[in-house]
Amino acid sequence: MSALLIAATNYAARGWPVFPLHGLRPSPNADGRLVCTCGNPDCRSPGKHAAPIAPNGPRDATTSLSRIAKWWAKGAVWNVAIRTGRSSGLYVVDVPAGVDAPDGLPQTLAAVTGTGGHHLFYGYPAGRWPNTSNRLADGVLTRGEGGYLIVAPSMHHSGRPYAWVDHSTDVADLPAAILDRLQPAKEAAAPVVDTSDFLAAVEGDDFDAIGANRIGQSRVLDRRVKFIKAVGIVLGGPAVPA
Repeated sequence: MSALLIAATNYAARGWPVFPLHGLRPSPNADGRLVCTCGNPDCRSPGKHAAPIAPNGPRDATTSLSRIAKWWAKGAVWNVAIRTGRSSGLYVVDVPAGVDAPDGLPQTLAAVTGTGGHHLFYGYPAGRWPNTSNRLADGVLTRGEGGYLIVAPSMHHSGRPYAWVDHSTDVADLPAAILDRLQPAKEAAAPVVDTSDFLAAVEGDDFDAIGANRIGQSRVLDRRVKFIKAVGIVLGGPAVPA
């Protein structure tokens, strides 16, 4: 049994749905590089996109041991990915190499990525928490509902494997202060425009009584159009063509 299959089985046993990503193999040019098993020498996500046996990516993730055994049978080199979100109970903070972890994060289960960054594993909070970018700090990502991430002992194209810092560490919960920072920014309320005086003035024009006086009609319409334009500008609406 390969190390990849053992790891995938252990993750499934913890209730974390897994699925296979493309793996890496030595470049046919014998230049020391690792290239993606997808066969594209210019692959922009080597070892990081869905394998053909699980083309739907995280939607194919499972804890079925029989299915996992088939995926990683006969020495398959597929990288292992875990689906984040409600199904796994995981919400992960992705801190890239060279970036300090945001203040306020409690100690938790952590892994080192192939580039030297860190994945910090937390319990999935109540509600719906999608992936985010730069909300906790510049360059820091989070992986929640609909997300996934690569886990040990998968290989990075740099030649370094993903690895756990201490796999026996418990998964902590995120504090309320961090969850507040992950919330989307609230939009400013639209300004309230008091139009009562202007409407009264416009409605005061007896448009029907003007009748055949086209000049009078034109003046009333012009006032109403100007009002509509003004309200649209104040409310941030689309421009009204002249």
